[in-house]
Amino acid sequence: MSDQNDEQESGLRRVGRKDRKKRIDARKPLFPEDETSPEDEDTNARFKPPVKPDTLPETAQPEPVPVRPVVAGDDDRFPPLNPEAARPTPPPPRKRSTLLPNFLAFFFFVATIGAGVYVYLIARDPYSAINPFPPFTPVPIYMTTTPLPPTVTPIPTLTPTATFTAIPREVLATLTTWTPAPFPFTLVENDPIHVPNANDQGCNWSSIAGSVTGLDGEALDGYRVQIIGDNFNQTVFTGAAAQIFGPGGYEMPISNVAQRAEFAVQLLTPEGIPISEVIYVETSDVCTAEAQENVTLVSFAQNREF
Repeated sequence: MSDQNDEQESGLRRVGRKDRKKRIDARKPLFPEDETSPEDEDTNARFKPPVKPDTLPETAQPEPVPVRPVVAGDDDRFPPLNPEAARPTPPPPRKRSTLLPNFLAFFFFVATIGAGVYVYLIARDPYSAINPFPPFTPVPIYMTTTPLPPTVTPIPTLTPTATFTAIPREVLATLTTWTPAPFPFTLVENDPIHVPNANDQGCNWSSIAGSVTGLDGEALDGYRVQIIGDNFNQTVFTGAAAQIFGPGGYEMPISNVAQRAEFAVQLLTPEGIPISEVIYVETSDVCTAEAQENVTLVSFAQNREF
């Protein structure tokens, strides 16, 4: 009954199994018999255009399809043709705050500038206090020793005699016999002397300098010169100041001002063995525009083989 009702409402008729069976059972030829004989048929008729009829046959107009009323629950069975129209409109997107991204961008910008300034300051002065890894600075080595008091041999006092006593020839020959010096190096004549300072420090300088030469006047480099004074005990090698005091020259700075003080100077071998007697010198504090005596020269010369 539901099928008949649907057919009445829609105006369409369904074709069932009985209808197909009736159509198959009809014993009719597949091709209808031609009533005209081949003799009467015009051979040119197939090439002629069809004759236009005077009136067109009336065609049956289809019945209007009734509109089915909308029933609750039909949306699920029969969805609308345009699903986008039935979809609810989403709410507008929420406007996000840009305060945090702007703050982070400004922070990194300032940090980048600060890092660049920090690197520039360290590159300009690696020894500054802001550098956590300053370059290595060697620690100066100070040699502090307690100088021994020099042994002074007193000069015997000669007692003049009132009467002349002749000296025998044998005794005179013994007295004139040449006795070699106790050390192979002696002080050069006219030394020590005071000369002006040769560097650019001027009067802000005080030193003991000189040179050491061999038997033939050749320069001897590598020998030690020990200088001892009040709270002062240093050793310098010959040849270290050859540009100022010539081959075999040496120089030991004493102070940064011209001062008057006493020092003991002695020449040693490269191994540290004394090869000259102790020479006592006194530096000068005279340093004016007219006279400069802030460098004391003490030079040694070899007198024999050793």
